[in-house]
Amino acid sequence: MIKKSVIVLILSFFLLTMALTVSAKISVQTFCDFSSERCESLEINVNKLQEKFPTEIVIEKHYYAEDINENIVFPMLALECAKRQGGMYAPYENLLLANRGAVSREDLKGYANTLDLKRENFSFCLDVRMPEKEVKTKLEYAEGKGVTTTPTVIVRGEKYERVTTFTNLVRITEYHLGLRETIEQKEIMQEAESEIVETEEEIIDWRTEPVEEIEEEVHPELIEVDLFAEMYGEQPTTFFAKMHWSIKKFFWSISK
Repeated sequence: MIKKSVIVLILSFFLLTMALTVSAKISVQTFCDFSSERCESLEINVNKLQEKFPTEIVIEKHYYAEDINENIVFPMLALECAKRQGGMYAPYENLLLANRGAVSREDLKGYANTLDLKRENFSFCLDVRMPEKEVKTKLEYAEGKGVTTTPTVIVRGEKYERVTTFTNLVRITEYHLGLRETIEQKEIMQEAESEIVETEEEIIDWRTEPVEEIEEEVHPELIEVDLFAEMYGEQPTTFFAKMHWSIKKFFWSISK
């Protein structure tokens, strides 16, 4: 009886420890799209984060588009169409991530061909937006979490927009695991604001660049020229010379 009691106690302790370990895991939710370079950076660093905290966190990947009616939602629709063909969600997702940015309808159908999906079924599913209901549910879930842009990271209900660097992801995770007393929002937000600052600096640089001054063309003043005076000189002052000069000018003006 004693042995059985000891075994039961050990098993109970083991199961309790396992339960506490599982419950101690925190969820790190990422919301991305298939075009943003910042999302690509986030996905790489989130994988590194999982390696750093293998038993402490669980990663939840979500996708987001601002409007169900825009073309940017088509990759999400395509994923659901692939899922309908024998659970090809993950292989199709890998192709999308490997060809980030190439998400036209032709590209999306091309990935389906690469995976040997039923071409006509996939094309019809995508063109008529068959999985729109499923995608809309996912978008509403993201919006319910307060997501308005990509990339966004949510840990224990706290939202961090445009955070992608490994350093900041570690800071956030350590804070929510209780390994860090405080987290400097300034440090976290500095990364999010870096894009805006760079853009402003570019504008400032452009405005402060020395402007090349264009020299104004100087047009000389028009001067009326007395051709007779140039030929015969100025009017003399003596009486006879003055008369002779006047006669010459008279005949010169007639000849003109």
